[in-house]
Amino acid sequence: MTTATNEILSISNNILTSLPQEILDEEDSNIFEDLGASKFLPTPTNNSEAKDSIVQKNDMNNQSTIENIGNNNLTSLPQNIFSELKSLRRLKLDTNKLTSLELNTFHNLYNLEILSISNNNLTTLPQGIIDEEESNIFDDLVNLRVLDIHNNNLTDLPTYIFFENYALQFLCLQSNNLNELKPEVFDYVMQLHLLNIKDNKFSLTDDDKKLILNNMQQQSYDESTPYNIIRNEQCPLSLEYEIQIGSFHFNIRIP
Repeated sequence: MTTATNEILSISNNILTSLPQEILDEEDSNIFEDLGASKFLPTPTNNSEAKDSIVQKNDMNNQSTIENIGNNNLTSLPQNIFSELKSLRRLKLDTNKLTSLELNTFHNLYNLEILSISNNNLTTLPQGIIDEEESNIFDDLVNLRVLDIHNNNLTDLPTYIFFENYALQFLCLQSNNLNELKPEVFDYVMQLHLLNIKDNKFSLTDDDKKLILNNMQQQSYDESTPYNIIRNEQCPLSLEYEIQIGSFHFNIRIP
């Protein structure tokens, strides 16, 4: 259940080209209220100037729940940029010009449920070593339910890229440049309701689809049943809240 301290932080629909490293620190995690479509000038080189130019302080006890940085001109993000936003539930980075992401871009986002990095120029999803262990970019996203990566330039998916994403239900990979889809990629995502892989460079036979579903321990592929999770649909990016006011309960959907 959420409380009135949750914040929607939006700096979407601007012309930001970069974000300073400290701009999303925990103590400032609520300072972006609705700043969408403000048409900020390109980010100043000095971090303190950047904060003064685009944010206003608010109650420090609040914690951000939704971060919308979509529809800007970002080409990259600093390492650990979101690591202090531990209460974050939805993060939208779609429709920027991101060409790559750091291995620790989503570090500490254990509560994140919805992530959209669609409509960018990503060619790879990073793997590497963190604390002497092999890691993938999505490893900390253990509660992630929706991952939208459509309309990028991905050519390959690392075998263990979704190794820690047990809760994943909706995965949109359509409109990339994937050359193949290895069934073992999906060994650990056993709750998928939707897998959109349309408009890539490979084609899947029914046998390929059966193998993917079997690796996910799902029911056998059947074109005639609604259970077929491999279909051309959009990932849901709305977030639902349950709010209690006195003895009344309300469900609120944030688009």
